[in-house]
Formats: sequence, structure tokens, C-alpha cells
Amino acid sequence: MKRTLHLSLLGLGLAALPTVTEAQDKPRMMVIPSVGFMHDKGVCQDVEIEGRKELDCDLSRLLATDKEFSAVVTNVAVAFADRGFPMVDLESSIKNATEQRIADIKKGGILTPMQDQIINAARPDIKLELKAELSSVMGQQKLTLIINSVDVFTGKNVAPATFTSQPMAGVTTADLAKEVVVAMMPQLESRIMNHFRDMAANGRGVQVRFAVLETALLEDGLNTDVEPAGELMALADYLSDLVRKRALNGKVEQGAADESQIVFPEVRIPFAESPARFRTEMRAQFAKDLPNLQLKTGNARGPGDLFFLIDKK
Repeated sequence: MKRTLHLSLLGLGLAALPTVTEAQDKPRMMVIPSVGFMHDKGVCQDVEIEGRKELDCDLSRLLATDKEFSAVVTNVAVAFADRGFPMVDLESSIKNATEQRIADIKKGGILTPMQDQIINAARPDIKLELKAELSSVMGQQKLTLIINSVDVFTGKNVAPATFTSQPMAGVTTADLAKEVVVAMMPQLESRIMNHFRDMAANGRGVQVRFAVLETALLEDGLNTDVEPAGELMALADYLSDLVRKRALNGKVEQGAADESQIVFPEVRIPFAESPARFRTEMRAQFAKDLPNLQLKTGNARGPGDLFFLIDKK
């Protein structure tokens, strides 16, 4: 017999774990159950957000009914904390996300799935998506722990890992969890830290998107000619230059583009610089260069998604 569970640190009394300090030398971590598991447990519903179908999951409801393996989650949290990883204040993140959800509903609709709102409120560097499988064969139990270490800003799984305990009889789930955590930590920590060092040295990856609103009255959309600083160029070319000048070392990858939108799927910004600051400085420079237009902030899909809307002044 095998039971599959995705586990969470939320609500497990881990407020005493180390938190973020100014001298950050390791990524901030957060642990949540996966969307797939929450869907299987029946705590998700289909919602439409900006024309897209999304799963909106009730994490609080899941946590209220999934307490059997809290010892497993606690051991994972403590193991990372003991290694010096700062743990985000998860309880306040849920509270903030819930307050934002209430505000969204009052304004007329859901703008972000709840599980994403929690991440947006917490803003960790890495989220640890946990799945656990407890198997029982001939009186012996073994625990398989599956962890996806996801860069919250790029969505990349930087350290996928699966670890299984030895089959044992007469042991608790907590005992099995300790064995698995001890076995997994060196490899998992190494991969996460390699990614973190790359971010520290080469910048954090974010996605930058621009869309032209109909109210901007730009007949040719992004192909419209503009004159920043008296230099004639297409609006799309101006945006490319704007992003490139703000990116770390001028490194920019351009993705899909047409008359109405353009996407830069990975733009590196200094690790110590917040995406909010990047967004503010982009808007300020745009206002200076193109005073007849304005750059509004669109509904982002996550902490690393910088979405801008171009409109008339």
C-alpha cells in the first residue's frame, strides 16, 4: 500500500527558525505542497484569470486536514535552518495573501491563484515543493521524499531530487524522515547553493513583458515610430534598448513579439536590486523619454514577472 502526500511547513510552529538578515549569503526558503497534490485532494477549483484557466487552491483547507506527516516537514525545515538557510515567515504570508484575496474579490474578481498569492506575499528566493510517498511491504515501511527546488523568479527547477529511506520495521514516520533528510541534504544543498552563487555573481533572472493598450491609440502598435532624445526608432526597438540599458551587463534575451506585445523571458538584474526598484526606474525613464505616453504596471504572474502596459498620457 502506498500513500502520496505533499507536505507543508505552514502552521507547524516554525516561527523560531532563522529569518532573513541584511547580510544574505544563502537563499530564502519556503516550503509548500504542490498544486498537483492539492488538486488530487480536492481543494482546488478552476478559475478564469485574464482569459486563462487556472487552478486556485485552498492551502489553508489542505493544511487543516493533512497533519499526519508534520514530523517529516518539520525535519526538512530544521535541516535547512541548521544549515543556515533563512526561512520565510510563512504564517504572515498566508495572512497577507488572504487579505489580498479579499480585496481582489471586493474589486470584482480573482487576479492571482491563492498558491501564487502566498508566494508573492512571502517572496522567497527558492520554494521547496514537497511530495512524500510512504510505502508498506511485509511489515516494513519506507519513505520517499521528492523535492523540487524552484527559483521563484524564473520558475526553473534548479535542484530536483528524490530520496528514499531503507525499509524498516517498528519505526515512526519521523524516524524515516530523519534518515532521508540526512541522506539528501549534502547533494540538495550543493545544487541550491550553486544556483544561488550564480544569481549573486551574474544577477537574478526576471521576465519583462510589454503590451500596448487599445487606448494608447497607436495604430501601428509596437511598430510605431517614436523619438526618444530626438532619435527616430520603432517603439519595439526603444523598449529593447530600455531593457538592455537596465539589465546587468546589458544581457537580454528577447522572446515572442508582435505589434501588440513583446516579451523578454530572462533579463538579469543585480541580485541586491528588487524587481520593484527595476520596475520603478523603467517607468521613470520611459516617462522622461516618451512624455506623450505612459507605462502602467500590469497584473504580474509572480515576483519575477514585470508586466508593463503602454497607454497614452
